[in-house]
Amino acid sequence: GTVPSSNGVVEMTLRLTAYMRVNNFETVTLFLPGFQGASNGQVFTTSLPIWCGADSDVFGCGYKVSTASWNSVTHELALTVKNRAVIEANEEITITVSSLAGIRLPVEGIASNSLAPTIRCNALAGGVGQTQITAIQHVSLFAEVARSLHCDLEGECAFPWSTSTSD
Repeated sequence: GTVPSSNGVVEMTLRLTAYMRVNNFETVTLFLPGFQGASNGQVFTTSLPIWCGADSDVFGCGYKVSTASWNSVTHELALTVKNRAVIEANEEITITVSSLAGIRLPVEGIASNSLAPTIRCNALAGGVGQTQITAIQHVSLFAEVARSLHCDLEGECAFPWSTSTSD
């Protein structure tokens, strides 16, 4: 793939492990300050692992998270769990947001240790307020270097999430 650059349209990948069950129609919301692009209520996403069962879709398998919405005013990307799907407690899930959504990186890029992007969830089994994302791929006008910001869940992260993103 191509290396992302500041102010460019980007495909985003979010990897997370929710420590609570996230049911159908519940949302995981990313706050992405500085990101741009027109608001879009029908953002196409894919997710792994694939969900298989009688209710998943016509072919018996589908994505647990297949739609999202982007709000350019609040800088929030809301990822919605599909009808009848469930993200189980302690299940790792990878969600990819297509570059066709038109979401653009901040003009000034993203620092690898940025504390600005956050994640939250409205799960009935235990909602989580704004929580810092623990690993972000560095993107700037001058260099693109993959780095991670580590988080000690016992001492420094008070919320029940293990998260990372890349674009």
